[in-house]
Amino acid sequence: MLEFAGFDQGAGLRQVAAQNAPHLLSVVQHGDRTAEMCLLWQVCSELHSTGTTLGILDTTATETHESPGLQDMLDGAYRPQASGTGRGLGNRLWAVIPAANGMRSLIHAVNEPHLGTNRSRHTTAAQTLNHLFHGFSTLVVYADAETLAESLHLGQSSTVVALSPDMTSLLSAYKSLKQMANGGALQAVSIITVSPPASPLYLAHKIAKSLQKCTMNFLKCGVQHYNTSTHFDAEQPSDGVRRLVLNVLDNAASLRHIPSHIS
Repeated sequence: MLEFAGFDQGAGLRQVAAQNAPHLLSVVQHGDRTAEMCLLWQVCSELHSTGTTLGILDTTATETHESPGLQDMLDGAYRPQASGTGRGLGNRLWAVIPAANGMRSLIHAVNEPHLGTNRSRHTTAAQTLNHLFHGFSTLVVYADAETLAESLHLGQSSTVVALSPDMTSLLSAYKSLKQMANGGALQAVSIITVSPPASPLYLAHKIAKSLQKCTMNFLKCGVQHYNTSTHFDAEQPSDGVRRLVLNVLDNAASLRHIPSHIS
């Protein structure tokens, strides 16, 4: 089994038992970059305004010497602070952590065969992230469907999808949810429609209803739509985003309760 610098399997599991685990919110990267960036900014802004210590793992960004990230954390060379000293927009600060290489390392570790007979259980990706982010209240993971399904076993986490009111966005979102459902039951999916300024509200509702119908009929998974659409040019979180964040804070599973992966 792959072990990460700075702690062994037993130490990591002891940390899980001893400390409050961050809550996990997964934002699906399905190809609608504009809508996803708008939603991420508004969700993180609203979480931050509640006093939540917030970390964001961005698996679309690669770790570099100038911008250390998850891989450096796994190597024991970097630890983000949970005190709000990260990056943000304006005076809203949170820790944004590049995670492309690090998440691949986590997936490899989860899927790696046993080495020896004295280890009956892998340290899961969720357990490792719990150890690394034990000072944070909420961990937001922005990643594609394959990464989320393989590394975090999404059945018990809160999953959020951003949509634009057009068919391309609908199809890519449904394809991602289907891919995730193939890896295990989805239990808590939320969608927010992100509309261009001139787009009428009924289009946002129509695209959301279509995704809800397809997901229920073919994936047997209910999807909550937060009816007030947010907008590309909005400076403040919409009412829908506020309701979404309140629901996440009330119901999101902690990393401690993401199912273990047993071989």
